[in-house]
Amino acid sequence: MFNLFRRRDALLSGGHGSYVIFDLETTDKLGSGRPTPEIVEIACLEVDGEGTTLNSWETTLRPSRRSTPEALKTHRLNEALLADSPTFASIAPWLADYLNGKTLVSHNLHRFDAVILAAEFARIPGFEVDLGTGIDTLPEAFKGFGLDRLRKEHQIDADAHTAMGDVLTVLELLQRRILVPPPARAPFRLRRGAVPPADPPAFRPRRELYQSTPLDASGEDLSGWTLVPADPLVLVPGNKVCLTGGDGDVRSAMEQTHQRLALQSMRSFSKGHVAIVTADLATTSAKAQTARLAGKPFIHADDFIRAGDGTEIPTWTWRLQDS
Repeated sequence: MFNLFRRRDALLSGGHGSYVIFDLETTDKLGSGRPTPEIVEIACLEVDGEGTTLNSWETTLRPSRRSTPEALKTHRLNEALLADSPTFASIAPWLADYLNGKTLVSHNLHRFDAVILAAEFARIPGFEVDLGTGIDTLPEAFKGFGLDRLRKEHQIDADAHTAMGDVLTVLELLQRRILVPPPARAPFRLRRGAVPPADPPAFRPRRELYQSTPLDASGEDLSGWTLVPADPLVLVPGNKVCLTGGDGDVRSAMEQTHQRLALQSMRSFSKGHVAIVTADLATTSAKAQTARLAGKPFIHADDFIRAGDGTEIPTWTWRLQDS
């Protein structure tokens, strides 16, 4: 097991209160000559020093500028999907109050997340915050150990490049003592700002973006998504293939084919699945939504049922239009 830091008794230490593990998805990378990116998704998970979860929340945010094509390919949150999401300014009073007195924790805190978060607060007139020193689980000496690398090396099953997926990855790395960071020194402080609302803002998590999205008459467009042909797929025994939808004889034939091809995990979907099979390529089931966000191939039930050992099966993928 690889440890970035020397071992300590508590998962997190040095804070005067609780800790908030957080992650951001943004409109662009930080870089010389580029405007500071804006946040399109934020997730926070409050824990105590032992890593016990106290609360969590997440929301997408509507930025004032479009994401770059590179960023859009990573987080898959285009302008159309974020049209009804809150702005950072609308959640800022509540967020600052929520973070006040807590220690910020993130992977690449000092070189990315803290810079972006500070810039967002700085754009709001009358706000003054001190993010504190926080805890950066990716120090300069180990900057090659990003979450993608650690997920792969330690076989962590989490949704990559979603804010909550990255937060849960950091939590698991802490709990497994793969990350053992140094003590915190100073928490987040709200110096000056608006009075927070009595109730939390109307958050819009990623998972809710598709629940109220109607399909057009052709069934080929899903709020900025376009269905396109993809490379054919040859399924082999042991592949994880999820089934969704299908009624009566069609569903029965789908399940029989799944068993005949010796596939695994037909009733649930995770990033380890190689494809999802559906009688309706434009389905908005929860499993299909997850597969769409993960960029996984869709297989029509008719093609799946006809498949034999070694058969190349036509597949489709959903792509976000760069709106």
